[in-house]
Amino acid sequence: MEEVYRRLAAKLDQMPNPFPATESGVELIPDESYILEAGFERLNGVDFRKGCYVGQEVTARMKHKTELRKGLAVVAVEGAADVGTEITAEGKPVGTLYTRSGDRALAYLRFDRAGTHMAAGGAIVSFPPAG
Repeated sequence: MEEVYRRLAAKLDQMPNPFPATESGVELIPDESYILEAGFERLNGVDFRKGCYVGQEVTARMKHKTELRKGLAVVAVEGAADVGTEITAEGKPVGTLYTRSGDRALAYLRFDRAGTHMAAGGAIVSFPPAG
């Protein structure tokens, strides 16, 4: 199965406009991930008019009482950096680099620290990505 994933990743890297997608167990961690931080609302994956669902109270509180300070976002990456590499800006931790496809990747970021001049290992990371 691991070989299948490697082949798929290689094909995704060859696509003209690759776009990284979340993966369960990598970006979406059971009992740790909040669906709003994972971008489910942007994907129309949360309905605030619907009846009861697991996690509804926490999700509704996050939506109506606060501004998201961190979450998954697409970033631009120049250079080599492995999944799980810490992203820093001016020596401060900003987040973690996750699934990558070409020069784009998903990252879990603190939005108040994220910007155009970040690093992950030896790679340069930018948020929001240009273009």
